[in-house]
Amino acid sequence: MWNKKNKILYGVIAILGCALGVLIYFTFNNNETLKNTGDETRTVMVYMVGSNLETQLALGSQDFEGISKNLDFTKLKVIFIAGGSKIWSNKKIDASETSIYQYNQDGVVKVKQQELLNMGDPNVLVNFINYAYDNYKSDKYDLIIWNHGGAIFGSENDDLSGDFLSLTEMKDAMSKTKFNKDNKIETLIFRTCLNGTIELANVFKDYAKYMVASEEVTYGFKDYFGNSSTFKFLNDADLGANGYDFGLKFIDNYREIMRAKTGLTEYYSTYSIIDLSKIDKLNRDINNFFKGIDLNNSFSDIARLRANMYQYGFISSESSFFDSVDLYNLVNGLKYLNEDAGNKLLKTLDDAVLYNWASNANSRGLSIYLPYNADSKIALYGIKIFKDITELNDY
Repeated sequence: MWNKKNKILYGVIAILGCALGVLIYFTFNNNETLKNTGDETRTVMVYMVGSNLETQLALGSQDFEGISKNLDFTKLKVIFIAGGSKIWSNKKIDASETSIYQYNQDGVVKVKQQELLNMGDPNVLVNFINYAYDNYKSDKYDLIIWNHGGAIFGSENDDLSGDFLSLTEMKDAMSKTKFNKDNKIETLIFRTCLNGTIELANVFKDYAKYMVASEEVTYGFKDYFGNSSTFKFLNDADLGANGYDFGLKFIDNYREIMRAKTGLTEYYSTYSIIDLSKIDKLNRDINNFFKGIDLNNSFSDIARLRANMYQYGFISSESSFFDSVDLYNLVNGLKYLNEDAGNKLLKTLDDAVLYNWASNANSRGLSIYLPYNADSKIALYGIKIFKDITELNDY
């Protein structure tokens, strides 16, 4: 449903020379040895759906090429599944299969051959996560979800099947993995557009400690120097780091890519780190705030505020249906309708958003679905998803 928007976005990137017309060479700090404060081991699981990002720009292959081959791969395991793309620039990845690979000192190595699978099938996500957990025992596990993103509608658009993972499917999938409230993924990183949402936080709050995601569209740049790899942060990461510090390395690397390629002058970018242990309290405070608002008397005020709010991913009329707005700015704009509960909610939201980087002041770290531009059929579909995956009944 959001293919058209992504084709426009990445078509523009390709037309402008795959670097948005800015030919700036930037060299990152390339430490030869990955830091380790002790004997910690870490497994980074990557669910990579290549789609047109790979076929047009080779962004998936490029991300792996940015990882140094001189790291200590006895303690760092990088395990990934690759599918959903007609071709792969890295010829060790077979587009006729949906196999599982490991990245190490030999580059990309196939570790489990599999038939061609639909990456929009939640069972493929379940089986991949459980395979990595069962076969690569580590002190910490991280999960990177890589592809397009569509806010309330999900992510992981498979070009071969035309399918994608909805948030409802993600929630069901995670319940079937080896991770749970007592055994959580350390860092969940969404290398996607528009998935920095309260809805996604609700999907993963029982399965991960920290979530790293963007409220806004994210960007990729093809180059031949390796400097635009978003996985390059692993070269300077601490294997024993908690999800906050690990996620901060990822954001810092992405921010430097954006600074080098765009100067941060034209392309609005965001990334935040969310403490998922705070989401249950945040849910309660959201419900309490909106429950205390008389909708009959306040509807016109709410509609007026929504009409003037910044909407994420609204780059053309074809992408208007995402309907995500910044949660903090929404509550702050309505706070006068239930002031004590509003102030409490804003404080809880600040506690949940541990770190927020935005290239302008529109974002505070988490967005929320509030239909306004989409037609009624799409809006009703979004509302159904919202009700299925959250406990925000009063909102």
